[in-house]
Amino acid sequence: MYILRYTFIAPVPQSLYNKTCYARVFAAGTVHEMFTRQWLPRLMLFFGLCLTVLFYCEYLIYYVVLLQCRWPMLDKSSSETTQPLRVIFLADPHLLGHRTGHWFDKLRREWQMYRTFQTAMTLFKPEMVFFLGDLFDEGQWAENTEFKQYVNRFHELFYHPKDTVVYAAMGNHDVGFHHLMDEYQLNRFKDHFETSSVRMVRQNDNIFILINSMALEGDGCDLCKQAENEIQNIAKLLKCAKGPKGRKICDQIEKMPYTQPIILQHFPLYRKNDKNCTGPDSASEEEKSVTFQPRWDCLSKNSTHLLLNSLSPRLVLSGHSHNFCEVRHPVHNVHKAVTDTQTLEWTLASFSWRNNKNPSFVLGAISNGDFKLNKCLMPRELTVIWTYIISAVTLLLWLFYPMSKAFTRWRRRGVKDS
Repeated sequence: MYILRYTFIAPVPQSLYNKTCYARVFAAGTVHEMFTRQWLPRLMLFFGLCLTVLFYCEYLIYYVVLLQCRWPMLDKSSSETTQPLRVIFLADPHLLGHRTGHWFDKLRREWQMYRTFQTAMTLFKPEMVFFLGDLFDEGQWAENTEFKQYVNRFHELFYHPKDTVVYAAMGNHDVGFHHLMDEYQLNRFKDHFETSSVRMVRQNDNIFILINSMALEGDGCDLCKQAENEIQNIAKLLKCAKGPKGRKICDQIEKMPYTQPIILQHFPLYRKNDKNCTGPDSASEEEKSVTFQPRWDCLSKNSTHLLLNSLSPRLVLSGHSHNFCEVRHPVHNVHKAVTDTQTLEWTLASFSWRNNKNPSFVLGAISNGDFKLNKCLMPRELTVIWTYIISAVTLLLWLFYPMSKAFTRWRRRGVKDS
């Protein structure tokens, strides 16, 4: 009896040899030889290329995109002798909870924000970072234990060096809208992020004022009265720093160098809509025509005038709408007449793919007498998806097309020989 063997010790009968072309190929050891010499290296290269695509889409692409962004340069004519303060501003990360977020959606969005933030910290090395509210998506509903888990996750995702100072403004998803806020929610957020409804921060002779937008409802509640009083106290402090000297009211107030403050808050200042907003991270044409509802989509007119007239900011940065917008607000004098002065406001797009197809953040170079901003677009989710699709199709064709041709050639040769 003759046995089919990989190495030929005894001859194979012609009838068995010609039974099928696959038996003859196996008998000759061709499959094993072809797999070892050609298909195995090709298969290993295939998996290597797959890992390369994964590495690019989940890590390297963040460097490729963010390297296109630069710190803005202040005018050389400026009399400032110190280096400008370098600050990153971002809004609405909306870390998902278990109520409204699917686990994969949560994993994907958080990885995207983690990689963007850590890449930005590596490339730009800011001195300060400001979050403009809505750090969490379900903070207003979270129980105490869940909120602590939220906070721990926030610090893990947005880890930063010890010499980088980080501040966060309150958002409606963190503590609730005005009618849903209570003292417990406010104090919980204040304790974890060391902030308050109105807080002034000074850094390198620059003044930043963080404001709880939901405390500017203007309905006479205790929280609103407290916030308005704090705003007026800061306004007095700024007036005394500005001069003129010798005012009795300023004798007992801490002296400090004056500079126009920068307001940081969650709600935008009052505007009708986003009709005049432009940019890839701005609202869609359909959304731009939607009228804003004061105290819900933006501050009221009265609260806007209170901030602009009392604090005279040189810049206002906000979030909430999830879409970018640049607005210049007219400033009124004490007689409520419009002056020639305008205050610039940038409403930042959301930092998350979930809320904006073109998420972004802002780099700011700020000195005592000048500032400039650069907007940095983040990798687009659609770009990542299409990179995966095109790479998968290309690699599969590259892997299987030569193999299919080889099998077809062997079958034809076997039929011809038989």
